[in-house]
Amino acid sequence: MTTSRWSLGVACLLAGCQPLQLFEEPKTATVSSNPFGLHESRRAGKVNYQPADEALALKVDSVGRKLLAANQELGLKTTLFAAIGNTPRPEIFHTGPRMVWVTDGLVRRCATEGELAAVLALELGKIVADREAAATPQMRDPDRLPPIQVPIGNAGHVTNPDLVHQVELANFEKERPKKRRPLPRPDPQHLARGYLEKAGYRAADLDTVQPLLQAAEQNLTLERQFNGMVMPDPWTR
Repeated sequence: MTTSRWSLGVACLLAGCQPLQLFEEPKTATVSSNPFGLHESRRAGKVNYQPADEALALKVDSVGRKLLAANQELGLKTTLFAAIGNTPRPEIFHTGPRMVWVTDGLVRRCATEGELAAVLALELGKIVADREAAATPQMRDPDRLPPIQVPIGNAGHVTNPDLVHQVELANFEKERPKKRRPLPRPDPQHLARGYLEKAGYRAADLDTVQPLLQAAEQNLTLERQFNGMVMPDPWTR
């Protein structure tokens, strides 16, 4: 640390402020594309960002952890929540299934913890919707096995056709044809409401923050910088 920064640190301590925040360095997130295992692949890159202050970052992480703990069926237990500091404009986005980024400007505009939970829950809903859209139709809606009551075999008489078995299989295939229309992409708004209720928050908070979310959708600066890439490490300097 230079002499001038030592002087600022002493002055800060005398004034009663937190020198940790004063000397917080910009961090570098290492990002790469191909977030959901798609065929397209690009080279990894680095994005510099200013971390939010500790109290705000812990608040975002706490609410995010609470949502994930109550919705373990999402399979997102390794997802991290990072708050970007010194960014007054509201913005939130995800880089693959394991990272949610939110600006301190958006967090500060949330009047309650429930509103912050609604903002994060919607982004989790978008992650799940993206994951489902990237999955193959067979993965999203696999064929069911025939019910156990369908007669199998022919009671040892291999020369005679088992007509009951054939009729039962024909009825099953009629009810469950193999060629089906692809399932629509899940609605993130609908998913988010369920996530909120399971975590003990009000689904109505999602309606309250709609104007804030609409404003955030207009800001794509940081999301374009990160370029929708996967698994940055928010603690890498």
